[in-house]
Amino acid sequence: MGPPVWVWPLLAGLLILGLRASKTRRVPIILIYLLPLLGLISINAVVGLERQLIAWIVYFAAYGIGVFAGFAKQAKWLLAKESGRVRLAGEWITLSAMMTIFWVNFIVGTVGAVNPQLLSNAGFIAVSVGLIACASGSFLGRALRVYWTRESRAETPRAR
Repeated sequence: MGPPVWVWPLLAGLLILGLRASKTRRVPIILIYLLPLLGLISINAVVGLERQLIAWIVYFAAYGIGVFAGFAKQAKWLLAKESGRVRLAGEWITLSAMMTIFWVNFIVGTVGAVNPQLLSNAGFIAVSVGLIACASGSFLGRALRVYWTRESRAETPRAR
């Protein structure tokens, strides 16, 4: 049977976005505000787990940690905010977070098809949900940092 066909174009798109994030770039602010929607991919995986109480407690705790970490880290990467765009330093965390969300969801789906009883294991739930939620939350934290940062003028080289 295998994974749905749409999984592979999604993976390719996430890889392209993540690799672009490794370079200093200017992007529309709306892109930063839309990245937290990647976390919606994870909600389906969490809803499908048996131990909902454990899943949601871990999800919200790890999501909060991700928000905090993303907010803190974005300060380092946010170089300028101007006219509906942001200039961001290159970093590898974006690719790592997107790949974490993708591959953990892929693994949960595979486990559900191959060994469904593992989906009720508290340890499996805690690790998989924790990883997904922390990575997802980091995008909301980064968006919040951009939102609360005042616009700045484009940086110009200083004469020495």
